[in-house]
Amino acid sequence: MKNYSLTAILLIGLVTPGFAQTPEEIARHEAVMNSPAAQQMQLNVMKQTMGTLWNGNGLNPMTMELLQQDGIREGVGVSQEQVQRIQLTMQGIGDNMPNDPVVKPVREELERFMHETQGGPFAPNATEETQQRFFELQTNLQMTVHETALGKLQNVIQNNLTPDQLKKVREVQIAVMSDNPIVAPGMFEALDLTDAQRNQLDGIKKELEPEFKKNVDQMAQMQWKLQKKVQGEVGKKLESVTDPNERKKIVEETVKKIQESNPEFRQEMAEIGESGKEIANKLKSRMSEVLTDEQKKRMTDLIDNPPDFIKRRRGMITNSSQTGGEWRPGPDSWKPGDPIPAEYIEEQKARFPRRQ
Repeated sequence: MKNYSLTAILLIGLVTPGFAQTPEEIARHEAVMNSPAAQQMQLNVMKQTMGTLWNGNGLNPMTMELLQQDGIREGVGVSQEQVQRIQLTMQGIGDNMPNDPVVKPVREELERFMHETQGGPFAPNATEETQQRFFELQTNLQMTVHETALGKLQNVIQNNLTPDQLKKVREVQIAVMSDNPIVAPGMFEALDLTDAQRNQLDGIKKELEPEFKKNVDQMAQMQWKLQKKVQGEVGKKLESVTDPNERKKIVEETVKKIQESNPEFRQEMAEIGESGKEIANKLKSRMSEVLTDEQKKRMTDLIDNPPDFIKRRRGMITNSSQTGGEWRPGPDSWKPGDPIPAEYIEEQKARFPRRQ
């Protein structure tokens, strides 16, 4: 099965048909895609993606990450068939994303620019203005794709799970809110909020948003550094590997090696995780002020006395953190803001815009 993750549809391949490359063209491509403008483009997309969790309804890529864990899936009463339906639907949406009515005009605008400039920033005599315009259009395309895909994912999850299952999924998110680097306030819908309480939650989010954005900025920077390290490590290893599972395995092993052999990187991850936990705790404290006694008791029970399947998940996280492995962001996971997979970046070196 094809990779149906959101990162798989954030790709420059949406707009870049391939042609034979010369060493000069390869060098030019690498220089453009490693430029500060390219870095800023990816950082903006990562931050936008993580921000959707803060403002969403609690149904997001992290929901799918939870449902792909057998213990969690079974605990909330979701069948494997339901998860597979969601995955297959999202795969189809990803395959059709270039021609989505919202995405298509944005993609075509970028394609026209590439045609009119005979290759955009990859042309031999591309100006700084041309490069800047390319990254503006490419950022717009990627953000449009992300926003569209996330909206569709929410609908697909909602259409494939029952109201009781949706409530239990959000209850799991409440129970593990301090275990995740990014918190999704939409999870509090599990407590049957009133309209007045939703308005109060919106006010709390506005108060905490500066801290959230700071944490997201740090996480995006860290993800970018991870992406670059992985890309550098993988290098030519993937050039002769055609099996997608083997390519994925090589990248995942590289990510693990980098994380385990780099104390500074692990420390940075831990600090970001602590910042996320602090935001979650502040959110929990502020929500305690607006919940009824019954709602507050339910929230406290979920956090302090969760079902066994949640306790087991916490135990796995604890054991992982003891070996310096807490929160391992992977290139093929459902975690929001993950970098574009390194193996795909390597593939894209063979996908320049065709000169007319």
